[in-house]
Amino acid sequence: MYPHKSDAIRTGFGSRAMALGGAYTAISDDGSATYYNPAGIANPKKAGVVLGFAYVTSNLSIQGKPIPLLAPSAMTAAVRGKIPFGGILKDRIAVGIGMYLPIWAVARIRGRKLEEPFFPLFNDQMNRSVFLPTIAVSILDGLSVGFGLNVFTAVHGQVKGVEGATRGIETEISEKLTTVVSWQAGVHFRPTSSLRLGFCFRQEFDLPFTSPISTSIQGNDLKLELALRTIYTPPEFALGVAYQVLSSLLWSLDVRYSLWSRYPSAYINVKAQLPIELFGNKLQADILPSIPEPQFSNTVAVHTGGEYTARLLPTLNLLLRLGYSFENTPLPEQSGRTNMVDGNKHTVSLGLGLSSKHFPNHPISLDLHGQVLFFSEHISKKKTALLPDDSPEKGFQTQNPGYPTLQGGGQIITVGTTLRLGF
Repeated sequence: MYPHKSDAIRTGFGSRAMALGGAYTAISDDGSATYYNPAGIANPKKAGVVLGFAYVTSNLSIQGKPIPLLAPSAMTAAVRGKIPFGGILKDRIAVGIGMYLPIWAVARIRGRKLEEPFFPLFNDQMNRSVFLPTIAVSILDGLSVGFGLNVFTAVHGQVKGVEGATRGIETEISEKLTTVVSWQAGVHFRPTSSLRLGFCFRQEFDLPFTSPISTSIQGNDLKLELALRTIYTPPEFALGVAYQVLSSLLWSLDVRYSLWSRYPSAYINVKAQLPIELFGNKLQADILPSIPEPQFSNTVAVHTGGEYTARLLPTLNLLLRLGYSFENTPLPEQSGRTNMVDGNKHTVSLGLGLSSKHFPNHPISLDLHGQVLFFSEHISKKKTALLPDDSPEKGFQTQNPGYPTLQGGGQIITVGTTLRLGF
């Protein structure tokens, strides 16, 4: 699923990029560049629009039980074009915006229980809209730089309850949306007509949710603080190369390094300030068990793909695409209370497209893609020393759903289509 581990777009951005295994950093010659490499929007001389749809289904399971993905369908859209400056700035500056829009929700935030089995890199990451305003400058012919933002909103506020005249609890809820912004920057270089190089850095994105809760009962104040960090994507470096092997054959390669070691906990954290004083200080305590550090490791992903062009008519081409990627898992052994599941990921993708230049000033392409992601089976053996003993009698017993062995895996299948228009 692409772009990988770098943000919410798990179903990809554009059928052409998906069919090429996500190896698009050095190509980035359409509106999809707003994600893959913002410098790429400066390359085409014509403005363009990209409209796409992707559907995802899955065969994931943990402990033999199916784990369905949430919000499996999404639309993508992107617009880019040159600013009509004159003089030395003519055709040098381009702007664009890319959007990823889950069909049934703008965002879905879900906190996890400490022992709940789940796939941390998928369900939560696919459940928010993405807005990517971008600007790029063509410094020299064949060399451009670009900068973009990843914009969304976070929820903050408070819930307040007070004892009313009838001693019932009267509740006041105050929540607000605040803007959350991360950035990405890229370089695109074409030293020859056959060779393209690209680099992109994406900043960490973290969508926090906090909600203090306070209530007063018979003059005693009780305060709770609920905190959750979800829909996280780590900092990522992407380096790409694309080479025109033949006039009809294009090959591309991406290598991405993602700093998953910065991954925060996906679990709900609740702290309480109790109406009890000790030496003049209010007592504070964690309501839920202490949350262990995830201890994720950084990952390296390799993406590669090829595109073959066959001429059907003087103004109509058929494009055949094939892609593959591999990414190691950042997840450590789940030998304690937590039950997160992930595995090394192999992804195979196919695609085809029709490209028409019947109207030279308005080129049009219709692309289709299909992709299957295969998880290596995740197996973690629990250590009884790290689990609570729920038995009041002699002998170890636990209610942890991952005991004695946590197993999970499966496949994720994506199909989609994209329409690209130039004008």
